Amino acid sequence: MLKPTTDAVPLRSHDFRLLVVQKLTLLETMMIELAGNGQPGRIQRLEDKVRAHDRLFWLMTGAGVVVGWLLQRIFA
Repeated sequence: MLKPTTDAVPLRSHDFRLLVVQKLTLLETMMIELAGNGQPGRIQRLEDKVRAHDRLFWLMTGAGVVVGWLLQRIFA
């Protein structure tokens, strides 16, 4: 994770550039991990899981309605 620097010593131009490149590299790595690099990343996998859960929820809801309707017809 990115941490703020608490150094009061001013950085030289070269040191500052290295620091910026390191932080950009870390940020790029984190973005690739989340979004994926030509493959499904974590965000896409989570969205797929949510869609699958949503489908299962609606399927079970529909089955419950049908079973309830049948039981109502049987015991009415």
